[in-house]
Amino acid sequence: MKEFLSYFLKTPIFFASLFVLVGCKADIVEVNITAQDLKTALEGTNVAVPFKATFSQLGEMNDETRAQLNAIKDITISNMNIDEFNIDSDDQKILISIEGNLPISKSAETADPYVILVGKSEILPDFISVQIVNGQKFNSLKAAISGISMMASPQENQPIKFKVKAPGSRIIAPAAEIDGITKLLHDVNVKNKLIMSFKDGPYEKTGGGFFIQIQ
Repeated sequence: MKEFLSYFLKTPIFFASLFVLVGCKADIVEVNITAQDLKTALEGTNVAVPFKATFSQLGEMNDETRAQLNAIKDITISNMNIDEFNIDSDDQKILISIEGNLPISKSAETADPYVILVGKSEILPDFISVQIVNGQKFNSLKAAISGISMMASPQENQPIKFKVKAPGSRIIAPAAEIDGITKLLHDVNVKNKLIMSFKDGPYEKTGGGFFIQIQ
């Protein structure tokens, strides 16, 4: 069994499916947003906000694996607003970190694989809805990554951590983790910044999001 697992972990088809922002599950994708970013986007001006995604996986790096990861890196850079895409490894893990910018927009019809969609809430009066969704380039990015390996078929939703700087605002967040506590519904008056994580469970089927009443 040990020999079989060692062989399996070293096979290219295994590693081809591991690392891509949309193709495998990140440890977390952190996004920084301000109340002004949301207000500007709601007025119809597209805004770009910084994100950082990190990935880690047990396994060994070899030349073929690195070549495949570099191909995925090139595809990701050509389809997203990426500042840094680092591939690293130690004795036991392969590590990836990606930094760049994601658009905030009133429309999901943007030329990006991911977009933070904003709009006036239809459920809560005077609130803005905020959710990460797939944009127009998601399917083309999925096809390009799948061309490297069918096992690397892109995953639509990623675990996300929103860091929202919105002093004086009220945020309602469903099934989010805040300060290590997960509730069915968080209702928070923000003093300065609120950090919310949306991962696992229903957030493997839909993008994380929240409602905000900006003061």
